[in-house]
Amino acid sequence: MNEPVFVHTADEVMVLENSFGTVAGPETVSMTTKIWLSEKNPLRGWFQWGDGKEWYADGGLWFCDQGRLTDFDGVFDLPPAAIKWLYDEGRLNDWFIDLWTKSGRLEVSE
Repeated sequence: MNEPVFVHTADEVMVLENSFGTVAGPETVSMTTKIWLSEKNPLRGWFQWGDGKEWYADGGLWFCDQGRLTDFDGVFDLPPAAIKWLYDEGRLNDWFIDLWTKSGRLEVSE
């Protein structure tokens, strides 16, 4: 496996929820986000997000021919650092930029 193209650690307020509501948290945790891009398939990548103990998520990233994110799985929403990195790298399409800007998860300077 190749090395991650992005690694970032930051304190995050974590809450674990299911269909019955909040089951753990809120808890401030030092979370590390890692992103890999496939060396064999430029349309594919994946991420991990966790504290190395209790909190962990991972999933896939899919990109179009122009290198912009078209889909992801593994979590309801991507980690904040992953969203910011994808934006900074020009890897978000207008739909994701609009979604995450309106929700407050992405701040863009014009």
